[in-house]
Amino acid sequence: MHTIVRPWYRFSLALLLLATLVLLLAPGLNEALFHWLNGFARPGADAFWANVTNLGDGLLATGIGVAVFSRLPRNIACMFVSVIVVGLLVQVGKHGFNLLGIEAFDLRPAARLGPDAVNVIGPTLKHYSFPSGHSAAAAALATLIALKAPSATVRVVAVLAGALIALSRAVVGAHWPVDIAAGCAVGVLGTLVSVWLVEKVMPEPDYFARIGLYLLAIVCGLALYRNHTRFDDYAGVNQVEYVVATVALALCAFRLIENAYRRFRLSRKVKDLTRHELVVSFAKFGLVGASGFLVDLGVFTLLNYLLSVPVEVTRGVAYWVAATWNWFFNRAFTFSEAEKVAHGAQWSKYLLMCLVSFFPNWGTFTALTRSSEFFAQYNQLALVAGVGAGMVFNFVGARFVIFKQGNSEASV
Repeated sequence: MHTIVRPWYRFSLALLLLATLVLLLAPGLNEALFHWLNGFARPGADAFWANVTNLGDGLLATGIGVAVFSRLPRNIACMFVSVIVVGLLVQVGKHGFNLLGIEAFDLRPAARLGPDAVNVIGPTLKHYSFPSGHSAAAAALATLIALKAPSATVRVVAVLAGALIALSRAVVGAHWPVDIAAGCAVGVLGTLVSVWLVEKVMPEPDYFARIGLYLLAIVCGLALYRNHTRFDDYAGVNQVEYVVATVALALCAFRLIENAYRRFRLSRKVKDLTRHELVVSFAKFGLVGASGFLVDLGVFTLLNYLLSVPVEVTRGVAYWVAATWNWFFNRAFTFSEAEKVAHGAQWSKYLLMCLVSFFPNWGTFTALTRSSEFFAQYNQLALVAGVGAGMVFNFVGARFVIFKQGNSEASV
């Protein structure tokens, strides 16, 4: 692959390997550099460094990558392959040196120096030090963005952010600088190899490969809602994870629906149905509604489970966010052939229509959660029932009132 032989990448990898070697041969330098970095863990900055270092969590880094590359399934494939390759290399290093009993590679700063000599943010870790997994994940994502991003600014920001995340492992007292350098080297090398493998095997993913990749990405997004890290007690950590999960889910759901609809239109058996505008519009409306449902579900989960907002209030807020999402994509995708009228006027009419359909939606949800212990405990199932109750009304109103043909309002 041409990107691998670029001098910049070869130089970066060589520099990281050289840094690892120097720090191994000069343990005094390694310890002195650790104390300097660990000194940034000043009182009042714990939450900041907890959030920075948590961005190197493997699942969270994957969720960020999914959101960044949602339009490019081959890049998502590169990311998933790099997760496997880099993860295997990190685990082989950690467990291999641990089994060999080499303390220089096994003991973390708090175990070797004593907990009183280290500023620890998060849990006090003592073993499986070399290499740093968080640093490897951060370097892997930064390398993939640097390889694929068309903007030089984005590439620079990605590299700087990856470096900050990696160095934060020493700030929180979890790793030695030599662990960080080795982890970054593993992340860069593993990503370059992964990109080369994907470009050799999958020049352009076909329909089923794209669908599989987006489904896998959606699974990762859902898993983020239940991701438990060692920094959950710090302010902002869970919020960042939920935001990344919601954005990744929404983007991938839309791309999945977009690919499925293209297949729908190209199918010979369905092609005749495309002549019937109502059938096609309803199919597209359902696809957009499915993506809006994920947005609805994500906002609901974020507010109810994280911020403990009362369930009725949460349901209302989530509904209106999803309604705005649906209006935008119904305008751009479902009823794209309808006359384009002023955004503000059309949006207000759409939300007014949703206000009417909100009552069967919200009413069904409230009735189920208040009358059934089962739905009160699993209120997301009641959410599904409420969405279904308002769908037919919304389609009829959207097709014949909001996005009707020959609308007389001034076009944008």
